[in-house]
Amino acid sequence: MVRIFLWDLDGTMIDSGPTIIGSIREALAECGLPDVPAERARGCVGPPLIDGLPRFCDVPLDRLDEIIAAYRTIYATQMTSAPLYPEIPDTLAKAAELGIINAVATAKPETAARTILAAHDLTDAFTFITGADPERGINHKEQVIELCLERLSEAGYAGDPLMIGDRSYDMEGARACNIDAVFARRGYGEASEAGDFPAIDSPTQLLDAPYAATSPTRA
Repeated sequence: MVRIFLWDLDGTMIDSGPTIIGSIREALAECGLPDVPAERARGCVGPPLIDGLPRFCDVPLDRLDEIIAAYRTIYATQMTSAPLYPEIPDTLAKAAELGIINAVATAKPETAARTILAAHDLTDAFTFITGADPERGINHKEQVIELCLERLSEAGYAGDPLMIGDRSYDMEGARACNIDAVFARRGYGEASEAGDFPAIDSPTQLLDAPYAATSPTRA
């Protein structure tokens, strides 16, 4: 059975923290809400904004849609400036040479994910790019993973999926979908967020056993 890598985007492939945090703080100011320290806003790098903003930035639920709309307008002007982690292009290419299928499963809106990956000339590196679609009620990681796997299956790609992410939301989403996962330490999550899944320090480690193979990776 072929291995399928399901890649998270923020904190796993791109160092998007500064652009996300800065856009959140600008949106709060624009909407007249209190500022939050960058370290608190950092918690929003990874999870859906509908979860992260109330939890980490004290955004009232009745102002949530307003803040998200302001954030997305601001972020759209900055998102392609977030740098790609340097090992990512080579890792993707070598994974493909090994017969591994690369796909994206991110809680970021799919349109934004596609724009960012296109800016880094990585669109063609992925069989599918799947992200959140709030209009269809697809916001949480397990929903995105399910949709990505559904697309792969419908296109005739059968394999053994491995979720690669840097937050507990990625690990929990994988667990909910009953697939393996690996935690990227270099991202924006705390080490404890790996739970009982293994962790890596560099994406190049994915090219070796057990990650490139189809054996289970959960401890």
